[in-house]
Amino acid sequence: EIPRPVIDKAPSADLWEGQTDEGEIGITYAELDSLLFKMIDEGRTEEELVRIGYAESLIQKVCGMMRRNEFKRRMPAIAKASYNRLGK
Repeated sequence: EIPRPVIDKAPSADLWEGQTDEGEIGITYAELDSLLFKMIDEGRTEEELVRIGYAESLIQKVCGMMRRNEFKRRMPAIAKASYNRLGK
């Protein structure tokens, strides 16, 4: 029973009026999904992607975003806490 306006609302961080995730990225989620599928799942090179019709600037932008956000896909480093039991 989620309200319809919530379902229909464009994804956004809502930091300012009219902001949308797609607007910030400069590409629709459908286009981004297609590009990422070709880059990651199919292993296409930048040259192949340009030949298919993707703008070189867009490919470089998406690659840069992936590099800058790599840390989000990794577990954080944690300090181990332990204690010594004498005689064991």
